[in-house]
Amino acid sequence: MPHSTLASSWKWVDVFVFFDTEFSGFTEPSLLSIGLVSESGDESYVELDMASDLGRLRHATANEYVHATVLSQWRHVPDAACRDDDEIGQRVGNWLLDLARRDGTVELVYDDKIDADLLETALQKAGMWSALQHHMQWSIASYLREQRVVDDAMAASWAHSLSHDGLERHHALADARALRAGFVAMHGTGAPPPRGDSH
Repeated sequence: MPHSTLASSWKWVDVFVFFDTEFSGFTEPSLLSIGLVSESGDESYVELDMASDLGRLRHATANEYVHATVLSQWRHVPDAACRDDDEIGQRVGNWLLDLARRDGTVELVYDDKIDADLLETALQKAGMWSALQHHMQWSIASYLREQRVVDDAMAASWAHSLSHDGLERHHALADARALRAGFVAMHGTGAPPPRGDSH
């Protein structure tokens, strides 16, 4: 399968995947959802079922801000509910593994280390880590923050997610789409990003 224009600009990358997580709070973050978007637009989204035992626990411990901005957007994506972290990791891991087998090395792009830690933990709990770790690289994209062209692209992406899917900012899938849009806006000319892989 031919590489896209974006990925082919960097020799170490076969395919970019942009991801975001939502979690219960910054003090002791517990995973609530993961959204992933490949550069070509393939998507995966999973969220903890709030009716499950673990879901009820995390719902009770989530802070007020998370209740207002994150959990208020639950059940907007069909077939996304998972009973626990193992199922979340299994579904995301299988999606990533299929992508890696089809396209090659996956460059996982995120904007906060908490996101990377929560994704890795979910993959480990699901027993997917050993199968995936040699197919993945990690890049933190926090350098994109407060860049006008990036902010404009991300705002447009959030507006599109809201109008088409009813998903607002702080929904993991909407935020992953926005990260992709910001990254493409910054690097669409082929200028390579810094290799600031701190994971």
